[in-house]
Amino acid sequence: MAGVVVLRKPGKTTDQYQTAGGYRPIALLSTIGKVSEALIGRRVAQAAEENALLPEGQMGNRPGRSTEVAIRFVTDAARTAWQE
Repeated sequence: MAGVVVLRKPGKTTDQYQTAGGYRPIALLSTIGKVSEALIGRRVAQAAEENALLPEGQMGNRPGRSTEVAIRFVTDAARTAWQE
């Protein structure tokens, strides 16, 4: 559960504070929730990697998979298609 605090945005006029755009809502989450979410996320990602649950083309948030690897993958696929 999160508590929400509403803060005034700096540099706004009095008229702008009469609208919702003059304020910024900030969600305050518990530290325990953030830590447990990170730990569970790591365990799920590790289990998915160990059990080969993700397709080989999945590049995001995987170890050893970067933008450079994704570009090489697409480039190699294009070159193979051109050769055929």
